[in-house]
Amino acid sequence: MELPVTINEVYYLLERWAMLTIWDAFNLDPAGEKHPITLEGASPHYHVYDCGSCLVAAPKDLFTYKRTLEDALNTARAMACEVYKRNWTIEFAGFDKMVRAAWLELQLLADKHGHALDILHFEARPEDLKLYAFKLGGNVPTKSSSA
Repeated sequence: MELPVTINEVYYLLERWAMLTIWDAFNLDPAGEKHPITLEGASPHYHVYDCGSCLVAAPKDLFTYKRTLEDALNTARAMACEVYKRNWTIEFAGFDKMVRAAWLELQLLADKHGHALDILHFEARPEDLKLYAFKLGGNVPTKSSSA
């Protein structure tokens, strides 16, 4: 019996093998040699690499069931903290939930430190803005900080 692959099955695979790249948008150098980095808060189930013009996160073991979605989200948040320290103008590429977690972390860091990073080609969804407002205790921004 042959059944078509469903959208839910494809999304399951994307979630199981979630990856995230955060680009230094105005650094026009191609991604260089990868250097493993250890970030506070990143999951031990993820590799994080500094490739010069971008940071990349990828699961260590694609087939383990020890890794959860929370591992992906924690790693995305840790990467957001790192690019915030580097003061990059950024672009995201990767699994949508990781992108959204990184965006939210960057908004919270901007509120804490009084400086927002420019984020290109990203528009926060209404539910992202609601979550951001909840984390802040009710202050809803009128738009995302994307350029």
